[in-house]
Amino acid sequence: MTLNVVIHGYFGFGNIGDEAILATLIEEFKRMFSNVEFTVLSSNPARTTGIHKVSSIRERLLSLSFWRVFLKSHVLVFAGGGRYGYATWRRMAFLALLAELLGKTVIFRALGVYPYEW
Repeated sequence: MTLNVVIHGYFGFGNIGDEAILATLIEEFKRMFSNVEFTVLSSNPARTTGIHKVSSIRERLLSLSFWRVFLKSHVLVFAGGGRYGYATWRRMAFLALLAELLGKTVIFRALGVYPYEW
């Protein structure tokens, strides 16, 4: 069986810290599981796929491709620095709750949560 992992974070923007977190997560999962596939939610899927050699799509909750990937996943990981603040906590909470209700594993790694306004 293939373990399908969706990674949600601040990826594709070119921030070296967030990309390092993503690279580490991918390597950790590959060490722990022999058959794992990733889909990274990214602002620039082509860049993310090119750098990390994983599948990547834009995070759009109204997108059919997002829901296909989300529903077939086994694990949802929230990671990637300080993206999570006032502007995104509702989406994060909704997805985490939905994943839990669907029996998926939800993991929070390398998060900075704080109130910000851009």
